[in-house]
Amino acid sequence: MKKLYLIILLFGFSSLIYSQKSDSITKKKEYKNYLSVDIPACFFQQVGLTYEYKTKYFGYGITAGYIYKVKHSGTSILLGDWGPGTLTSSTGFFLFPQFNYYFPKKNQDKPTSFYVGLKPLFKYAFCDSNTVTSWTRYHADEFTVKRQRDNYYAYGIMTTFGFKCVIKHFFFDMYFSVGYRHNIHKDYIVGEGNRNHAYPCTPYYSTTLRDIVALQFGINIGGVF
Repeated sequence: MKKLYLIILLFGFSSLIYSQKSDSITKKKEYKNYLSVDIPACFFQQVGLTYEYKTKYFGYGITAGYIYKVKHSGTSILLGDWGPGTLTSSTGFFLFPQFNYYFPKKNQDKPTSFYVGLKPLFKYAFCDSNTVTSWTRYHADEFTVKRQRDNYYAYGIMTTFGFKCVIKHFFFDMYFSVGYRHNIHKDYIVGEGNRNHAYPCTPYYSTTLRDIVALQFGINIGGVF
């Protein structure tokens, strides 16, 4: 009888160890590092990379990238200006640190995670319109040409709402951000005229300040490791 009890005890103990090993093998791996590209932004005058280090409930990330020239004026909204000008002929860079809080999940094996975050932002762009014509519209059929050096600065802070979905070693992140942005447009003007010619003038500086409500929608696609 003692031998039987001993056999049962050893069998139970070995089964417990096996089940713990099995659980550890089948448990979903929690990735810490997320590297991605914001796909829609690539079509709107900027391209960059986002890196995030994620713990169970918090994420610490940074997005950095390049602002490139385009030929159409619609994408100038990224720098906070809807009108004609030199924004689409500007190049520069942008930097977005980000701090996310991930809501607890009832089922830890679910591939999706919802989060809310804060995103400070900074953008800078430059254009020398001595080589690129800058147009300022006064009336529907009248234009003014300026030759100037433009510096654009934008900074602010945004609140972000989004979710991540991890599929094996890949993930996508869909988010929406709303917040405040302060834009500074500094010009050094060296020539003015009409139509296709700008005449030299006494150089002078012009500064335009704008405060706007900033909206942003993005879809990041990348890998985890």
